[in-house]
Amino acid sequence: LVLKHNTTGNKDQIIGTGAGGIQVQSALVEIRNANASEVLGKFVDGGAVELYHNNVKKIETTAAGVSVTGDLQVSSHIDIPDNAVVKIGTGDDLQLKHNATDSIIVNATGELNLDSDVLKIQGAAGSEVMASFAKDGAVELYHDNVKKVETLATGAKVTGALEITGDLVVLGDQIVANVAELMVEDKSLFLAVP
Repeated sequence: LVLKHNTTGNKDQIIGTGAGGIQVQSALVEIRNANASEVLGKFVDGGAVELYHNNVKKIETTAAGVSVTGDLQVSSHIDIPDNAVVKIGTGDDLQLKHNATDSIIVNATGELNLDSDVLKIQGAAGSEVMASFAKDGAVELYHDNVKKVETLATGAKVTGALEITGDLVVLGDQIVANVAELMVEDKSLFLAVP
């Protein structure tokens, strides 16, 4: 074991020269700043490892895992295995999970709101739109990446055939049909103007 002062960089050094490394034994190991006014880290026998920033505890190991006080900033991503759950809220009210087959969002209280000026639901590759919702604009539904239903300022538009398996009720003062052909198969068509 070598204790020395390194004049390059003005550092005091503890250097372990043995093959077994350096071992510190104590019921409590505490690392402090130069004038001992701030805790930098604590290692408690049978308990927590604590890391501090500006004398405030930020990371602590617990029997359940790790506790972080403040923001957790990740530069790449968080990797969570299948069947693990991300729990959000005091009562774990919002949960995100993946069971190796399906991805699941569980909201156990209130509403689940998605706030965006434009919201698109796409296939996993991101190349096919299934639905699109625009603020102050259209709601669009797609089939095989082709728009089939959209809302308009005046109502709604269907591109292609509209199949109705139940009753069709038309309310309004007038019924306008601007089509060359109106087909009704195996059903009766009744149009009544109030």
